[in-house]
Amino acid sequence: SMGSVINCELYGSSNANGVNCQSDSTIRFVNCWFHDFSGTFNILLRAGVMINCYVESAAGTYAVYCSGGYVINCILDLATDTSLHGLYTDSGMAVIMNNSIYCASANVNNAIDVQVASGAIVLNNIVQGYSGTNGKAVNMGGTTGLLVTGGNRYYNVHTPEAVNVGMRYTLDAITALGASPFTNAAGNDFSVANG
Repeated sequence: SMGSVINCELYGSSNANGVNCQSDSTIRFVNCWFHDFSGTFNILLRAGVMINCYVESAAGTYAVYCSGGYVINCILDLATDTSLHGLYTDSGMAVIMNNSIYCASANVNNAIDVQVASGAIVLNNIVQGYSGTNGKAVNMGGTTGLLVTGGNRYYNVHTPEAVNVGMRYTLDAITALGASPFTNAAGNDFSVANG
């Protein structure tokens, strides 16, 4: 089945798993605000699409968990959670583009975690705050399939990138930034500073 959720606010409560799209669904979330989920999954996307969405104050294990699908132009404001994965994908072709992922604390997991055999496209993402031991901006563990990366930037991250893939095409290397790229992330202003 297919459907769209547009210009909506979706929020949870303590131990709420959040939005769970069924395995046979292709759901499109456009211009949505997700906040205050704290279960294992904040958003379980399956093969859906998230465009121009804002995920705030997440806690649990995964902010966005997708089995393939598209996550484009989204902001993940993970506040002070030190162990939350930002975007995680484990199967199906994933397209992760033009996202900003921010954590105010020393997170020890992965901002973008690709664990797929069928491939992924990871382009033009900005990550800040995964500075705890083993914290990574981009982690790619799928051992087969095609991985395309490029234009990804990071600030205050322990390990910029860890990649274990069979075929990789890199448009350009992941690049460190000398200062926070955001105008005022602590004040929820994720516009690009001086940009």
